[in-house]
Amino acid sequence: MAYQDYRQIHTELQTQIDGGDLDSATLLNTSREAATSEEAFGRFQEAIETLRSINQQVFDDIWANQKEALPRNQLLYGLISYGVLVLLVVAGLYHRYREL
Repeated sequence: MAYQDYRQIHTELQTQIDGGDLDSATLLNTSREAATSEEAFGRFQEAIETLRSINQQVFDDIWANQKEALPRNQLLYGLISYGVLVLLVVAGLYHRYREL
């Protein structure tokens, strides 16, 4: 919503510039009052920062849950992979020796 407000104000600002009303355009662009470019951009920036912190918290929560399971999974899948590799090598060697 903050981004849409900023875009709408930017369109109004562009219209004022194109119409030659530079005083109003300058006031709209630099004032920090409600419904001005600076205020809308400040709300947009705050919303983005809030979103970033939410995403960071979700990532941290997921990582906290996964990092405990990671060593266990590495060990389990590592042993299974090693066993499969050994079986494949043995099967390959068996067939090579049968050819001789």
